[in-house]
Amino acid sequence: MPLKPFLLERHFARHEFSAKYLLSSSDCDGWRQSDILALADAETRGLWECEVSQA
Repeated sequence: MPLKPFLLERHFARHEFSAKYLLSSSDCDGWRQSDILALADAETRGLWECEVSQA
C-alpha cells in the first residue's frame, strides 16, 4: 500500500542543511533549562528563579 509523504518530514528534508537553527526537528539535542536561562536577561531569569509550592 503506497503511503503519502509525511509533510513535516518533507519540510525538514528541504531545510535541514540550509537553516541556521533547527528548533523543531525530532532528533535535535536537548538543552538544559539552566543553559537556556543563562542566555536570558536578569529580569526574565528572575521570573523562573522562584520557589513553587502547592497549597
